[in-house]
Amino acid sequence: TPHRNSQPAPLVHEAHDPSLEAYEAERAQVVRSAVARLDSKQRTVLELAYFSDLSQAQLAHRLGIPPEAVRPAIRAAMVKLRHLLEVPQK
Repeated sequence: TPHRNSQPAPLVHEAHDPSLEAYEAERAQVVRSAVARLDSKQRTVLELAYFSDLSQAQLAHRLGIPPEAVRPAIRAAMVKLRHLLEVPQK
C-alpha cells in the first residue's frame, strides 16, 4: 500500500533540453527588461498584484488609490508591458 503522503509519479519525464532552457532564460530577461522600463508606479502595481498576497483592498491602501481603481491600474500596467514586449529595444 502506498503511503498517504507520497506524491504520484510524474506522467511525463521532462528531458533536459538546453535549447529550451536558453530560450526560457532569454525570454525571462526580455520580460525583466520590459518591466524595468515601466514607470515606478506601474512596476509597483504589477509587483504587488502578482507577487504579494494582498487583497484588492490592501493593494488599494498600499498604492494610495481607491479600491475600484486597482483593477484599472493593473490593466493599464499590463497594456503598457505588452506594448513594451512588442516594440523592439533600441
